[in-house]
Amino acid sequence: MISITKISDKTGLKSAMTHVSLMLCLLTGLLFASCENDTISPGFTQDTTHPAHRFNHSAEVSLRQISLTYGAVGTIRPLTESVIESRVSSQVMGVFVSPGDRVVKDQPLVELDDRQVTAQVNQAREEKILAENRLNQAQKGVEEAAASLEQARAAFERSQLLFEKHIIPSQKLEVDKAGFLTARARLEQVKEAVTAARTDIRRAEQVVAEAQISLEYTKILAPETGIVVQRLVDPGDQAIPGRALLKIQTSGFLQLEAHVREGVIQHIVRDKEYDVNIQTVDKTVPAVIREITPYADPDTRTFWSRPACRKIRTSIPACSDD
Repeated sequence: MISITKISDKTGLKSAMTHVSLMLCLLTGLLFASCENDTISPGFTQDTTHPAHRFNHSAEVSLRQISLTYGAVGTIRPLTESVIESRVSSQVMGVFVSPGDRVVKDQPLVELDDRQVTAQVNQAREEKILAENRLNQAQKGVEEAAASLEQARAAFERSQLLFEKHIIPSQKLEVDKAGFLTARARLEQVKEAVTAARTDIRRAEQVVAEAQISLEYTKILAPETGIVVQRLVDPGDQAIPGRALLKIQTSGFLQLEAHVREGVIQHIVRDKEYDVNIQTVDKTVPAVIREITPYADPDTRTFWSRPACRKIRTSIPACSDD
């Protein structure tokens, strides 16, 4: 420690300054002496204590293909799907299947109320019977009219001969002539009645056939073997033509409609097989790209909301329970 006291005269001040200078020189010498053994030479040095300098390491480099995974929102649909609709307007009386049920061809699916159609069939059959009765009566009338016409013709011809011989007056000739013309007109009339009755019979037969077909339409059968994927009607609902009642998958393949943005679509190749992971059922199945819709929405860049992505349709096997 250096202690500096107050000096009143010049001689004492000079002596004190000299004393301080000697002390500073002594401290500087001690400092250099302590650093004498830590001299650092110019240049670079290596740390031989690091593991990288004590061991030689080698690594093998190989070229391999890395699969890229792209996640997209899509919808799985049957590759071939039958939409079951009603051909007649009637109330649904029964539905015999549910989604997931396997059906075979001609298996009953839906039953409709057939009371109105049955009444139409019965009425058409009655009209046919009435037309047949009219035909029978008209045919009998033709026979009678033909016989009356022959009698009237014979009478008129006889009257003509007698009138030429001046045996009968002209009034008698006119009466027989009028009878002949009336009989001939009657025959033509009953022949027209026969034609009309036959037309009514054909019309009634056609109505019966149509009503019979409508009656068959009240029993809706499976068109092909498949699986029911959607049920859209219940007993009590009104079935009308054009309204779907059921949807049936009629093949063992499913169709995946995914939506890919434009930045990825260039890596998708048509007719090439890809592995598709369906997270809903946690299954990975092979899929072949069958169709790529060649358009994109320039505004939203997404397909579902008028987008700039493209719809890819693939065919994948139906997922089994195995």
